[in-house]
Amino acid sequence: MGLVKKIGKDDCLSKIKKQLEYLRDIPSEIQPYSGDLSYGPHTVIKLMFLNYYMGFFLPIAKKYARGKVIFIDAFGGSGLINIKGTDIYVKGSSLCAALANYARPNKPTFDEVYSFEINPERYELLKKRFEILEKKVHPNLHPINKDVNTAIYEIEINKEDFVLLFIDPEGLEPQMINFLIFALQSEHVDIILNISSGVRRVAGMAKINPTYEKKLREFLPNYRADISVYDAIDELFTKYFHKMAEVSTQVNIAGKKEIYTLTLRVRKTKGGTPFVSRFEEFTECLRKVSGDHIYKILTTPRSIEEWDNTSEKN
Repeated sequence: MGLVKKIGKDDCLSKIKKQLEYLRDIPSEIQPYSGDLSYGPHTVIKLMFLNYYMGFFLPIAKKYARGKVIFIDAFGGSGLINIKGTDIYVKGSSLCAALANYARPNKPTFDEVYSFEINPERYELLKKRFEILEKKVHPNLHPINKDVNTAIYEIEINKEDFVLLFIDPEGLEPQMINFLIFALQSEHVDIILNISSGVRRVAGMAKINPTYEKKLREFLPNYRADISVYDAIDELFTKYFHKMAEVSTQVNIAGKKEIYTLTLRVRKTKGGTPFVSRFEEFTECLRKVSGDHIYKILTTPRSIEEWDNTSEKN
């Protein structure tokens, strides 16, 4: 797999396996349901990107925040994700935040976790799971069954709060002007944005069809025909959000077939945001793997008992 680069004490493969183990470590009270969505194994790369960054964000936020430490999931889902073609489930983004460091005493956690899910069935699943978890975790958990574009204003933050905002749509659902207005309430809002490859296709169609251009401008209010989607996103973050520091990675199914691009944007501080360069090291590992690699790791038995079970099924 080419994952031999050393990061701290571990090589890339070890880091990735640790992240996968964490994502698969689901409390026994949280059981899968038919309403949980299934995605290809490449979606796990996105979750590793988010979860690994939480490891940097939480201790820094806890150290410097004079207010609350908050996670906001703009498109939360039901809390669990099934890996398509397997019986394996992993924690979704909202559960990663709710359970961050819950089994590690004296380690920092979020104070509040807000998760938007507009689909009624998935919202009900998320709500039930949050109700179960609230008995064992520190954060206050808030499932919200509303359109994030209008309801995000209902979340009150102040300039002393540290916020991690995760925007992971299927396509062009976010109207970024709403997130811009919200994020400018505090300079301590770190943003992870997921852009699907379909957005580029829409941009191509927008050059010949005004309907697509209108839809694209609802997503990216600063978009114009003379720049690429990624240039528009960069301009939006640097000029308007004032988030200069960036870490990005493309997520692939196999080889170079890009599915989406994940981007972390934070403001540059006087200290130069050294944690961003450390996060970039792990991101280099993620660039080396595809969904096919993740599938092979996930379906490899982790114990002799799993090996026996796999053999019996075959």
